[in-house]
Amino acid sequence: ANEKRFVDVFHKRYRKPLIIAMLLAAFAQFSGINVVFYYGTSMLEGAGFKSDSALSGMAIIGFFNMIFTVVAMKYVDKLGRRLLLQIGTIGAIACLVGIGTTFGSGASNMLIVLMCAFVAFFAFSLGPIKFIFASEIFPTNIRSHAMSIAILTMWLTDTIVGQFTPALREGVGPTGTFLIFAAILVPQIFMVWKVMPETAG
Repeated sequence: ANEKRFVDVFHKRYRKPLIIAMLLAAFAQFSGINVVFYYGTSMLEGAGFKSDSALSGMAIIGFFNMIFTVVAMKYVDKLGRRLLLQIGTIGAIACLVGIGTTFGSGASNMLIVLMCAFVAFFAFSLGPIKFIFASEIFPTNIRSHAMSIAILTMWLTDTIVGQFTPALREGVGPTGTFLIFAAILVPQIFMVWKVMPETAG
């Protein structure tokens, strides 16, 4: 097929998959995943962990991110994109609520466990599936244009989260910050359930 112009990606034929692809990219960043990586060490120190313990905790969290990205590669075709994304989203929400409430009790190993679990849920679902969906739902002659919009959405939302998180932490504290991220993710459950098509197979 002939390569489409960039403007063609906004044609009504592609409107629904484009909106879904953009929302998946936005939800992934608004989950607060990069807050964990950008500010995790300082947040753990603020919760009462010593500096070396906070750094060790972040190393463990990074390890979980790597391992469960591999898990996604193994199961994304077996279970399908929608099911894996639903499991990951619900799990991430539960972990974010747990992280938020645990912050209020000070330094606790449970806090690191919950952060590891959150990163794990993200790594096998919200992280990779946004790219997989966008690469599969569009025809090849317009895929690169659609992918560029999805990636732009991802970086714009990442910038927003990165810029506003310090103010959010000051305003509502770590507990409120993570509970807000949990609340933002809730609509994705319904979007995946009702709107997002399965692209596996």
